[in-house]
Amino acid sequence: MRRAQEKELRRLEEALMEAEYPQEAFPADSDEMELDWENYEEYDVYNTDDVDVDMDAYSEEVHQGKSGNGLSVVITMVAMMALSAGILFLLKYLGVL
Repeated sequence: MRRAQEKELRRLEEALMEAEYPQEAFPADSDEMELDWENYEEYDVYNTDDVDVDMDAYSEEVHQGKSGNGLSVVITMVAMMALSAGILFLLKYLGVL
């Protein structure tokens, strides 16, 4: 865009923002903004997070990791080969190949 177009768009955007959110709606100081605490209900909130975790043990466990089960790798490879063979058969059956 040209500079004049960008300037005009910026001016229009500021005018729209001023029309939607006038400055009088927002106090300049946070001291002017008071909350009405009478409308809020009280709740008993408890933190259930387990903070007694030994970070060194956790770090070591993550570092060592779990080796993948060899059987699951073989099953995945066989499934992929079967899927590939099925796609090849379908393409030959449809006459694409």
